Amino acid sequence: MGKVIYAFPATGKTYLCQTNKKCIELPSEKFHWQSDSFSEKDKGTYKVINPLWPQNYKEAILTKISQYDYVFITHSGSIICEQNNIPYILVYPSLKCKQEYIDRMYMRGNSKEFIDNMIKNYDYYINSLKENKYAVKKIELNSGQYLSDALKKL
Repeated sequence: MGKVIYAFPATGKTYLCQTNKKCIELPSEKFHWQSDSFSEKDKGTYKVINPLWPQNYKEAILTKISQYDYVFITHSGSIICEQNNIPYILVYPSLKCKQEYIDRMYMRGNSKEFIDNMIKNYDYYINSLKENKYAVKKIELNSGQYLSDALKKL
């Protein structure tokens, strides 16, 4: 049985899943929204909700944990896990890494709206994750660390 991991944006999910066949990334956008494009620059701009949401995402998580060692979900996936008693691990950056993560988001091509939201709410998001009571484990990343570093702690 695989582990479900909510990893904060720009921690290296996509790269890790491209280089490690034991991992899969489940971006919620592809389940939550109806759209023709799901690129980094489109994040935060979707308008039409998929009528199968959130059941389709929950089913994907449950299916993939029997097929992969690590299933990476988004924030909305962590909420679905909480609502359905699916254990998950949190991986998030340190508060002091804000600029590093904003830079990563620029480098990977996130939209201005997405990055502006992160700039405004980064401290709130990280503190919320630190206070999360549902995660079975929490791993905080320091400067220069990525998700691959967190997996070494599991």
